[in-house]
Amino acid sequence: MDQQARDLFDQYNPITYEEAIKRRGTVFGCCEGNADQKPCDVDCPTRKPPAQPIPAVKYYECHVTIEPVFDVRRAIFENVCAGQRFKVAKLLMQKGKDDAAEPSKKDTFCTGHSKDYGDMVERMRALVHRLRFVGFEVLRYKIEAVVFDTRAGDSL
Repeated sequence: MDQQARDLFDQYNPITYEEAIKRRGTVFGCCEGNADQKPCDVDCPTRKPPAQPIPAVKYYECHVTIEPVFDVRRAIFENVCAGQRFKVAKLLMQKGKDDAAEPSKKDTFCTGHSKDYGDMVERMRALVHRLRFVGFEVLRYKIEAVVFDTRAGDSL
């Protein structure tokens, strides 16, 4: 490193270049066997990749959870949900290999999607009010911002 670069380094860092070289394993993330005594750069095999910027929201997903319901009450729940373009989850639990699959006895939930946050909030609000109006106990409701989804074409 030439003197001008070293002076610039010293000006913008809380420690000197010489101190940084002594601590290179902790300050720059370089391996201890860095033979040429240079701080970590693009070619360093132990360099961490730069942090990725947070991607834009692809869509919003809302979940509304109620007490467990079955048979006629489940059909009513499905009907109320459909009015706000929500779908009831059909998650079945099978305890043993030969046991029949059955709905959860802990809770029942539905899911809605929208690319518009305001639309998602209004549909969630309307659904929660309607569910309470017809006598369902609403346990939880939330909106998630989806930024990565293989169904939307994302891959690693």
